[in-house]
Amino acid sequence: MAYDVSKAFERIENDLLDSMIRNLGRHKAEETAEGFEWEQWQVAQLKELERFKRANAKKYSKEFANINSKISTAIQEAYRQGMDDEEMSILEAIKNGFEFNSGKDNLGASFFAINERKLNALLNSIEHDMKTAEHAVLRYTDDQYRRTIFDAQVAANTGAKTYEQSVDMATKDFLSRGITCIQYSNGAMVNIVSYADMAIRTATKRAYLMGEGVKRQEWGIHTVILNKRSNACPLCMPFEGKVLIDDVWSGGSAADGPYPLLSSAMAAGLYHPNCKDKHTTYFPGVSSEPEKIFTNQELDDIKERQLLDNKVQHAKRQEKRFSRLSQFSLDKDNVQKYTLRAEEWSKFKSNAEENLKYFEAEKGYKLYQEFSLESDSDYKKFINRQRLPRDTSGVASKKISAETRHMYIEATRKKFKDGTELGQALFARLADQSAIATIAETGVVRYESGKLFLNMYKDVDDPRGPGTGYFHEFGHQIDEKLGWEFTKDKKILQLLRKDFINLSDDTIFEAIHINDKASSASDILGALSEGRIQGKYSHSLVYWEKKGNIESEFFAHVFEAQFDDERREILEKTFPESYNYVINKLKER
Repeated sequence: MAYDVSKAFERIENDLLDSMIRNLGRHKAEETAEGFEWEQWQVAQLKELERFKRANAKKYSKEFANINSKISTAIQEAYRQGMDDEEMSILEAIKNGFEFNSGKDNLGASFFAINERKLNALLNSIEHDMKTAEHAVLRYTDDQYRRTIFDAQVAANTGAKTYEQSVDMATKDFLSRGITCIQYSNGAMVNIVSYADMAIRTATKRAYLMGEGVKRQEWGIHTVILNKRSNACPLCMPFEGKVLIDDVWSGGSAADGPYPLLSSAMAAGLYHPNCKDKHTTYFPGVSSEPEKIFTNQELDDIKERQLLDNKVQHAKRQEKRFSRLSQFSLDKDNVQKYTLRAEEWSKFKSNAEENLKYFEAEKGYKLYQEFSLESDSDYKKFINRQRLPRDTSGVASKKISAETRHMYIEATRKKFKDGTELGQALFARLADQSAIATIAETGVVRYESGKLFLNMYKDVDDPRGPGTGYFHEFGHQIDEKLGWEFTKDKKILQLLRKDFINLSDDTIFEAIHINDKASSASDILGALSEGRIQGKYSHSLVYWEKKGNIESEFFAHVFEAQFDDERREILEKTFPESYNYVINKLKER
């Protein structure tokens, strides 16, 4: 998922605490010879509390709506990603010899309607849960503020010497726990940041598994396997290394084979909140046979690793606790004391993490990465957001269409991964991959009215390089996202004409006739020379007559060249000043 909800709620938690402590620090109780005037202070603070409540309700209603919108988008992206990833796995299995009985032709409109209802039910459920939690955040903070107003006097009566010390005593429990406003069915109270993280991880994971299941059901496959891992938990361990029939998301049933049902495993605890396990498709005859039993040594290692990981998590919680106390305490001595404790726990955390890494290295484990859809790199963002529609044109069989789409996804991902940092960053920030209208365009491949019309059948085997058309058309989209800044830039045409006049490298004129990688140079040379110098590739002269088209195409060529070293080298060599001008402008963006 491209959105980290825990960070959003952690920021909100800190903002609310900071606002409350600022009020308490700004409006102090007046000290007289008889002591503090607590009653007058309490009256003033209760008025401030009402202002605090109104301001927060107004401010955070908009912010919560924005968070909920992003959560909904992330869940839908996880669903689509699950479908895409599973289709690629199925096609790979077919290449390796898996024979299947496709259920595609037997699926009617009701199949897709049912799955849409399931996804909508998940979206509605998480929206309801988050709205309930968000309301609890503000209510709990208001209650803690009100309690602090009265507890400060109680703290002062116990012997606290200063106003700051009295307030710190009154807020200590609240600051230690943070906004702990969610109560589970077992009575446990949970911090909002932890709850939000758990809820969204669980929802996006289920959406992803739902997407995988839909694609398995389309291809008539119902078996999955829960692979063994080094960090198994007691609830999930009985099912690791076992083949299961997915009757939850893939439409399987007990009649599909001699395996347990996934629904029974889930009823026994599999896929509990914060579960780190994930099943994959089991292809009989192709997938490796599962390891069904943990050895005694593996069980001992799992227990040892869990103890080490528990120490890491405990240290993280303590570091966060004392950091919060240090940040929001009023008394200087308390601030200093809590700062030292936070630093101590930070060191303990680092040592615990090192011990865990050493243990895993010694045992030959990789540091376990739980199931996640987070995007921490431009490449991951590209993968997570890539949305290629299915080809419903009928120009090819379903099998050929699916295989070509699989190859197209692989080709464009490889091209992106090999691209320049500038190209990757611009694409990740500005490109909208949901704008692809079709990948089976029979007419002119183009970007038009905010939509991309691509032909994967030609682009996947393009002699200019697989995916050249893909990235070229996205170049036009990015130009539009930037307000057609480059299409409107007259200096580009001036520099192109200057580069054209100064062009003296005869190898370029030869390359445009024989080298497909020189197609961009050929195209722009054809425009500047009004067709007199033209290689294998060029738009029509009529096209070049429209104002701004030369600048527009040159920008798209420059952007697309960020994903092909040879094409970039030829384009820069042909139009050095123009190329560098565009690149420098992009770097400023």
